[in-house]
Amino acid sequence: MPAKPRARQLAILVTAVLLLATVPGPATGSAAAQAGGARLARPGQERGLAITLLTGDKVLLRQRPGDRQAVQVVPARRRGARPTFQIVSIRGDVHVIPGDVHHLLGRLLDLDLFNVSALQRMGYGDARASSLPLIVQRRTASRPPALARASLRPVRELASLRATAMRQPRADAAKLGAALAGTTATPTRTSGTLAGVSRVWLDRRFRATDLDPNLTQIGAPAAWSAGLTGEGVKVAVLDTGIDTTHPDLRGGKVVAEANFSEADSTTDHYGHGTHMASIVAGTGARSGGDRKGVAFEASLLNGKVLDDFGFGSESGIIAGMEWAARQRARVVNMSLGGWPTDGSDPMSQAVTRLTSRYRTLFVVAAGNSGPGDQTVEAPGVATAA
Repeated sequence: MPAKPRARQLAILVTAVLLLATVPGPATGSAAAQAGGARLARPGQERGLAITLLTGDKVLLRQRPGDRQAVQVVPARRRGARPTFQIVSIRGDVHVIPGDVHHLLGRLLDLDLFNVSALQRMGYGDARASSLPLIVQRRTASRPPALARASLRPVRELASLRATAMRQPRADAAKLGAALAGTTATPTRTSGTLAGVSRVWLDRRFRATDLDPNLTQIGAPAAWSAGLTGEGVKVAVLDTGIDTTHPDLRGGKVVAEANFSEADSTTDHYGHGTHMASIVAGTGARSGGDRKGVAFEASLLNGKVLDDFGFGSESGIIAGMEWAARQRARVVNMSLGGWPTDGSDPMSQAVTRLTSRYRTLFVVAAGNSGPGDQTVEAPGVATAA
């Protein structure tokens, strides 16, 4: 993660079986954390929004007056000494980091795997998600067989990253936690159950973003006058799908399609993808030619990577990017984004690698965060985007 908090971060290290701490919510802008005491929780006494971490430890979030969050940690069973936990507030997000895997952060484990505020926002709490989505990158082409012993279920391969999108069932999370506790990682080698693995990321949830449709702002009429209409160019739209029955997108405008979302088909039931496709290559038939797209004679590839509510997984979007590049799309439009990073996240890496291999131009929304630190979101931060 790019952020290196100093005055905005306060860590509390507690060696209790159960930790209760209070930290401010995102709206306060403060990073102070206060211990609220420690007590033992028994089964049936656990209250609040439950989020099971990668290690099997359960975090319970509760809202307190003044937009403050109460954080209650129920550790998974471990051999040996009782676990310690570090609770840190970074840019308003609460992170709960088990002490026995702290040494793996930045080397093997993604910090966002322990960002309980982000996990809550993405819908990865126990009540809404029975498993935690991960992206596991390998050092070699072959998949380490030991991963099966850690109860990780493969979902799809991500060849551009030499990685596998995987699911970690909540009920089996403690197995991986125990394996991680005895794991060491260096830039060239990882020991134990995760031998052969170079990185484990959270498979983040991404969303559709908005665009300004003003064609004159980008000089489209001048380009048309110069004969640049998109004829002979394939543009992939990775979004919520495309409504091919729309008058501006009928008649063979969409030449290929594939579904990488959790929706049932490539049809757009949200509207965002059709909106993007019409901005790119709509014929203007519905308006008598008055409102045609930027490259109205281009052909389209419909890659549905966001579901019917405008959300999609990082691994699904990467799979869509790989598909579009193999289809020889000259341009890939991605009006979507997640969170600011330094470009080392999986999707930004995929943009750079696919650009180098296929010479594909990835056009990515910067995001709507406005001026300030880390304005541009992934994967728009990729140097090749």
